[in-house]
Amino acid sequence: MKVKFFSIHTVYVFMLSLLLLGLGAGIYVYYIPASLSPRFIFCLLFGVDLLFLALLLIYILQQNRKTQQQLYQAAYIDPITQGPTWKKAQQEILKILQQNPQQKFAFVIFDINKFKLLNDRLGYLKANDILRHIAFILREDLQAQEMFCRVQADIFQILVKYQTEEQLKNRLEVLNEKIISTCPIEKTSFQIILSFGVYPLSKKPTSLNELLAKAALARDTVKGKYDHIIGFYNTFLQKRLQLEQEIENHMEEALEKEQFQLYLSTIRDMEGSFYGAEVSLRWDLPPYGEINESFFRHVFTQNGFIYRLDLYVAEKICQFQKQRIQEKKDLFPLFLNLSTDSLQSPQFAGALVRLIKKYQLDTSLLILQAAPHNEISQIDIIEKIAYRLHDEGFVLSLDQASQGYSPLELLKTLPLQIIKIEKETVADLEENQRARRLADSLIYMAQQMKVKIIFSGVSSFAQRQILKNLGADFIMGPVNGIDIALQESDNILKKQNE
Repeated sequence: MKVKFFSIHTVYVFMLSLLLLGLGAGIYVYYIPASLSPRFIFCLLFGVDLLFLALLLIYILQQNRKTQQQLYQAAYIDPITQGPTWKKAQQEILKILQQNPQQKFAFVIFDINKFKLLNDRLGYLKANDILRHIAFILREDLQAQEMFCRVQADIFQILVKYQTEEQLKNRLEVLNEKIISTCPIEKTSFQIILSFGVYPLSKKPTSLNELLAKAALARDTVKGKYDHIIGFYNTFLQKRLQLEQEIENHMEEALEKEQFQLYLSTIRDMEGSFYGAEVSLRWDLPPYGEINESFFRHVFTQNGFIYRLDLYVAEKICQFQKQRIQEKKDLFPLFLNLSTDSLQSPQFAGALVRLIKKYQLDTSLLILQAAPHNEISQIDIIEKIAYRLHDEGFVLSLDQASQGYSPLELLKTLPLQIIKIEKETVADLEENQRARRLADSLIYMAQQMKVKIIFSGVSSFAQRQILKNLGADFIMGPVNGIDIALQESDNILKKQNE
């Protein structure tokens, strides 16, 4: 890395030279005895001038060397691990691959599950100690023609040699055990779980960022799992990547043409009376057919489009409620699932308030359900926004199936009034006594916290009766009937209430 300094420093040297010569001339005129010869005086002043210039040049060179070192460190040396940055690593990776064309390499990334939660619980200083510990283990483990770097946050990348996938898998399992067993924190304070994504290199890559994306896709297949921590990139993931690209290619058009269709999952109280509905989305994308909502929401979360989608759904709900008011029909609350990005955006909160005022609605008609299916990075910001929305009159709900942050942590932190329990809790409620005890404990906790509780996935009247006896507030699931399109809600809701 070169720093341009010649022109400005040349000006400084020239100006200082003139200053020194002028100063010398003044000294000669006023202070030097006339008995000394002019030649001697000139040589003396010139020598002093050269000495000052030499000292100045030495200082300039030292300062620029220092600046170059600082710029190099900022660009190429990780301030936490003291290893290479991703920018430096890309150069080294290409060099290694070019010098070893016959060697089989694998591009691997890994990270810590729920690292942001670790950061919140233990503090960033302890979190940084863990990152330095990982870097130390990697330096010990890696061989010649192998390298690592920290890409960002807790995401590490390693380039490793291998012979077979089984041998590589074994090596990564040993590396995982070494990192965890020597980690400088108590297991009782936080359980470290790593997730690895592997992309075997078959040819020289055209883009290292593309390798990063493919390895990340492989890692996501094992994210959050305890018994399977290493995912390999394969043809299935290749097709998934292609589908993600198609989704991104058509998302703007789908929003403009209102191709995202709203469906309602009914919510009933324990007597069977209709209470409200949760809004879900369906999107038909030829030739792939109907795309799973959780999948396209994941894609939109990754590329930032989720904010616009959430706002689109919010406005559709407001339009629906306004129309029912104008037609003097019965009103009922609709649950809007909000992503992490929307929850962390003050602009989104302001947009919701403006929508309510635009359509002149009561805030009770739009229940905001926190459904963060990726890690929450700024819980303090979410807390502020949640309280702002609560002060505006919005009812806040939590989907207990959320990932990336403990539902109990969110229940403790946010001003929630409703919590929805995932369907797995009631799956074997009729046969499993422990499942009943769990449901009973959740209901008791909700009552103590003064929040309403919804059990989803209720598929039989027997399950409904058990939950009723335990004191549940509301249920969702097949026992309430199939999901219905928003525009068809009148007839079906009327039939359900008869």
